[in-house]
Amino acid sequence: HSSTGLWLSYQTFETKKRGVGRVEEKKAIMLVEGHMDDGFTFSRAQEEESRSARVIRKCQSLFNRALEFLKTEGRTSPSWSRLSLSEVI
Repeated sequence: HSSTGLWLSYQTFETKKRGVGRVEEKKAIMLVEGHMDDGFTFSRAQEEESRSARVIRKCQSLFNRALEFLKTEGRTSPSWSRLSLSEVI
């Protein structure tokens, strides 16, 4: 900031993602006017989005494995005991 006089900020826009629908995204930009906490807000939003994406991937993997157990071995499969919901968290 001291050499350019610009502030790290963000621009919010809405985009449509396949299978999810409309989502709000943030893009880092440099502005003449800004707020001291904009960089922190942007960073936090990126971390939350990353965490959400990881949970979605884990859930998808868990559901796919459960469906595979049902297709191949049925409800009595010993594989059910290896399926742990704690993987999602």
